[in-house]
Amino acid sequence: MSSYKASKEAFVSDAVGSTVLHVNSVSCVALASIFLHSAIQSRFVLFPSPTSLSVASLSLLQLWVEFCLLVLPLLLSMTLFANYPIHLCIMLLAPTALLLTTRSAPPPRDPLLPPPTPPPVRSRSSSPTPIPGRSPEGPFALVTSISTPVDLGNGEPADLPIVSLMTGSVPYITTYRSHMMLMTILAILAVDFPVFPRSLMKCESFGVSLMDLGVGSFVFSQGLVSAIPVLKNPRSLEAPLLPKIAQVCRKVIPLFALGLVRVVLEHVTEYGVHWNFFITMAILPPLFVLLHPMILKMPISLLGMIITICKFTFDPDWALGNSREGLISQNKEGIVSVPGYLAIHVLGFLTGTLLLPPSPSMFRRYYREDGSTARPRNHAKRQPAKAAIELISYSSVWWILFSLMSFWGGGSGSPVSRRLANLPYVLWIAAFNTSDAICVPRTRDREYGGHPSCWKPLISMGLPLFLLANAMTGLVNLASSTMYASDVVAMSVLLGYSEVVCMVAWACRGTRIVANMKMEGRALVGYYRAIFNSKSWF
Repeated sequence: MSSYKASKEAFVSDAVGSTVLHVNSVSCVALASIFLHSAIQSRFVLFPSPTSLSVASLSLLQLWVEFCLLVLPLLLSMTLFANYPIHLCIMLLAPTALLLTTRSAPPPRDPLLPPPTPPPVRSRSSSPTPIPGRSPEGPFALVTSISTPVDLGNGEPADLPIVSLMTGSVPYITTYRSHMMLMTILAILAVDFPVFPRSLMKCESFGVSLMDLGVGSFVFSQGLVSAIPVLKNPRSLEAPLLPKIAQVCRKVIPLFALGLVRVVLEHVTEYGVHWNFFITMAILPPLFVLLHPMILKMPISLLGMIITICKFTFDPDWALGNSREGLISQNKEGIVSVPGYLAIHVLGFLTGTLLLPPSPSMFRRYYREDGSTARPRNHAKRQPAKAAIELISYSSVWWILFSLMSFWGGGSGSPVSRRLANLPYVLWIAAFNTSDAICVPRTRDREYGGHPSCWKPLISMGLPLFLLANAMTGLVNLASSTMYASDVVAMSVLLGYSEVVCMVAWACRGTRIVANMKMEGRALVGYYRAIFNSKSWF
């Protein structure tokens, strides 16, 4: 047993990574699968009105179709097709192009499952109230009348309306975050099998890989969604820091608890003796709250770059050395990487302020045009083209700076380091995720069936599903010698594993999980009964 454990540690250690082009190509498979799903969804009525099948049973059939279109290509991209990602992209994009060019879209229909009833708006009046002294036609003309005391830091609460710069959910943000979570869950187990290439696993010190990209993308996504509370109430940036820090600390308690459990189970990690990635994720939101006053005084992109440049005060040789004397030295990798991950979080927040409001410039204009009185329109029309232009600009800047840093680092020898979260790594993560946000298709989800069945649960129940994936990974490793498994065995296990995760997410897609489990159990019975009783499927 000890010899197998040593062999397993050697099997997953000393990885040197791949190239940025290869990693980006593997990641493009996810986008290609989204394009194919969107094309099929917009050109066919896959799930007509229920006849012999109930609505719940049809939703289960919909889940299996979405599994084949969205999950299976993602799994193949990191296993059997990992060395041929372009071939897989072509196999997905060819039918997409054929559908879009040869078949017209059907008329919009109601989704199979109606969207959940939105929670009641906590408002004393649903009618918009004009702001004195401003034209009602301006971009900041109307405000929902919700009078709530707001503490401005001077000890006297001001009875001002709570203003939101958001006009609703952004569907492609759900798609982006769900795919990132799904790729992470799949890689957790796939990395233990030889079918998962060593070039895609986390690098030891320097290099780029798919799992290195996933780590940074998690932080970037966390920063992106941190813009939501700020956009819902922009005046929160001016509120006192201590109450906000206390509120954020309560929210990250589960992550911090997971970090402490990881410390007990694994004494030395790639981040130090008492440090791991869960602890990094837990301390980033409180640190970001401390930056709120600076966000009001300088461009967010400049703030992110300043934080990253501060990392040059640390010696990389000391951070990656073997010395472990003292508490700081024992956790030096984790401490040194915090500024870099904080910079990624800040750049993710910047992307959120561009994508989530109706206009990408709305957040900037709010503070530029006297934010104490300027208010956004209730039903402002979204400007996706303008947001895309700004994202392309930022993406181009990040890619150019990353290319310059790579050339400065020696050309063939990549200076990217996830363990240090250095400047090239920050630029790579920002460039990739900004580009990814541009490329995710802007489909008319409500008109053609809504989000895939397990998309929103992958976000809303991300932590429970992540824990389930880790538990299943542990059971698989205890039950078999994954390091010696053949490709057939590995793919069979990974398919079953991914199906279970998607089924759990689908079963928990409602808010009342226990009630949903009873309903889905009846749906399963009705689904298989209809299969055996019906003579034709289509």
